[in-house]
Amino acid sequence: MMHWYFDEKVTAERMRETQRQADRAQVLGLYRREELPAWLRLQMRLGQWLIALGEYLQRGEGVRRVDQETSSQCGLR
Repeated sequence: MMHWYFDEKVTAERMRETQRQADRAQVLGLYRREELPAWLRLQMRLGQWLIALGEYLQRGEGVRRVDQETSSQCGLR
């Protein structure tokens, strides 16, 4: 009945040892985190831009433009 407890102990110790090795390798500069591929970075950036655009459009701020039919808006005041 005690074999499951021993298996868990062994597994936990192996996980701790693996983490220690990874920490040592990172400190020594042997391990570098992989940089994301350019296409994935571009996709993430485009997603951020779309979110920003959506938030801007939800605020409902419109751009005021001069009416192209008349050169002056003074008569409408």
